[in-house]
Amino acid sequence: MIYDKIENIGNYSLIIPNFKEIEKTLKFFQLKNFKVGRQETSDPNIYYNEAEYMTSKNKLYEAHKDVIDLQLVVEGKEKAKLGYYDKDIRFDENGNAINIVCNEKAIFDLDNTNFILFFPREMHCPGLAENEPSNIKKIIFKIKTNQ
Repeated sequence: MIYDKIENIGNYSLIIPNFKEIEKTLKFFQLKNFKVGRQETSDPNIYYNEAEYMTSKNKLYEAHKDVIDLQLVVEGKEKAKLGYYDKDIRFDENGNAINIVCNEKAIFDLDNTNFILFFPREMHCPGLAENEPSNIKKIIFKIKTNQ
């Protein structure tokens, strides 16, 4: 897991596969053109979702078998938790494990000044309300790994 200021995202180019594609997408992103849904890139191993939703006080954890999640809030504020699970994670046919109850390891504040990156198999719980539920706009990159 990586949590840092958005201006430092380029420092992680050596550990994020095909980072140039993400950098290019972010360079041309404009909030006024925000379009909810899956967006393809020129790299078949990277796509991103532009998501809009209400944060929630209670959510369960998720993990992905072979996908890195890079999450950037572009409007609003939320919290995200990192957790650990002391049993074997069972993934569905799409390589996802969702609705997992696990132990909290850390909690992070997310807004348009920072980003969070979850590596494959890391239990995470984004989309949590700070106090009261609020509307969020977010970009979530999905980066396929070779695991």
